[in-house]
Amino acid sequence: MRRHLALLWGADSSDWSLIAKYEIPKSLPIFAPGAQGVTSAKISNNIYVAGDYRSTPSQNGALLSGRLAAEELLFDERS
Repeated sequence: MRRHLALLWGADSSDWSLIAKYEIPKSLPIFAPGAQGVTSAKISNNIYVAGDYRSTPSQNGALLSGRLAAEELLFDERS
């Protein structure tokens, strides 16, 4: 990690010390290979849902799910 941070920040990190480390077992739900994400965010008239559990359990999944829900809502408003 120190080497990676040194590259990112252009700083000498060789004398940095670890402050804390936390391991969080099972912090993300299981998402089996080949599992299918939800195709629609609309669950009823004017109700759209988003969350990492709807695509892939991760920050990227949460962002993707939110974007897809917003795009679907905007598409429905234009129709």
